[in-house]
Amino acid sequence: MNRQLRYNLDAMTRKATIICWIAALLCVFVGFSQGQGQGQALRGQVLFPGGQPVNREIRVILESIENNRVHDITYTDSNGRLVIQTVPEGNYRLRIDSDGPEFSTTIQNVYVTPSSRYVVIPLKAPPRGEAPSDEVVDARIPEKARQAYQKAVEHLKKDAHSKAEKELQKALQHHPDYFEARNDLGMLYLQGNKLTQAEAELRKAVELDPQDFRPRYNLGVALLKQEQFEESAAQLRQVLEEQPDLADAHFYLGVADYGLRLFEDSQKHLLRAYELDPEKEVEALMFLGNVYYLQGLLDKAIESFEQYLQAVPDAPNSDQVRQAIANLKAEKEKGKP
Repeated sequence: MNRQLRYNLDAMTRKATIICWIAALLCVFVGFSQGQGQGQALRGQVLFPGGQPVNREIRVILESIENNRVHDITYTDSNGRLVIQTVPEGNYRLRIDSDGPEFSTTIQNVYVTPSSRYVVIPLKAPPRGEAPSDEVVDARIPEKARQAYQKAVEHLKKDAHSKAEKELQKALQHHPDYFEARNDLGMLYLQGNKLTQAEAELRKAVELDPQDFRPRYNLGVALLKQEQFEESAAQLRQVLEEQPDLADAHFYLGVADYGLRLFEDSQKHLLRAYELDPEKEVEALMFLGNVYYLQGLLDKAIESFEQYLQAVPDAPNSDQVRQAIANLKAEKEKGKP
């Protein structure tokens, strides 16, 4: 099968989707507090390889990388939520040993800072045998399912999304494990803002093939649009392990980290997205401006907002961004001795 690399929203849909809730996130306009808690607890979430939160207690070992000593051994709660009290700033290694066929031993490094004390731990999938060839996969798909899928592909080429959706549903009725149909149906639901349905289909697609980055990427975006920042970030980090130069994944991960108030991580991924594709990832400049503001870097914030307006002077939120620049310049003047 010649698999088509369909994983992303089209540019106009993507811009409209992001811009419609950017104003709600931009603290310059809604006045987020810059104050951050100074507690020392490390918190996190452990996920199964398919992306869903673990449903039982999991043992977690926290080791210091600097002196190679065990700092703590603890267990998550029954929903995979992790809390380790009193973790000083520094480099650590989180280890979860395999206790059965569900996942392999997982090791994840984390640098704990006062502003970054949350970690998502996606468990590694267990080793699999050699993947079947495309010809073998094709042979397993019933003819009626294949025909319905091909009709859906033709409808997609003509942007007839409603007709494509019906054919994909039909393909899955004939063959529920049809990976390509699952991913494409989830993508269509995502484009249509049917987020609950998109999430359900994409989770099934990830379960069918945890190694394929496409449904995991789409799932990360679906979760982000539902403001499920923690799991969205976990899915997108896994995508970037396989596709480190995927600009869109860096952008959306930067937005998810922003939602988690992990501003240093957010800045890193937004900058990388813009470096990889400055024309397509222009929205990254707006988020970067706000990240800089929250870090007290007013000059950089103003520069990012102005650079955004230079790139898209007629953006739907341009008036808000101009007002943000004026507010920041006034704040700078007020702070002068």
